[in-house]
Amino acid sequence: MLCKKYFIIATFLLLILSTGYSHAKIQTKQDADAFLGSYCIELVSTIKGLYEEQKILVAEENWKEFFEKGALISAIADVYSKLCK
Repeated sequence: MLCKKYFIIATFLLLILSTGYSHAKIQTKQDADAFLGSYCIELVSTIKGLYEEQKILVAEENWKEFFEKGALISAIADVYSKLCK
């Protein structure tokens, strides 16, 4: 089940990157750094949104969805740790 979620996340990220790549021409290190900076901000923003949803799920004692959101946070944090240093 967890591998399936990682596969879905990886596919989603690949689709986002591939569609953006077809329109964006990154030709310099500065362009790449600027893109990566904004991409990393989006990752953190997504993690924050999922965390806020988790706080609501705790109050509702909806543990299944809480742990599903936690798995997504973990997967996104893994991507962040590999790309955004």
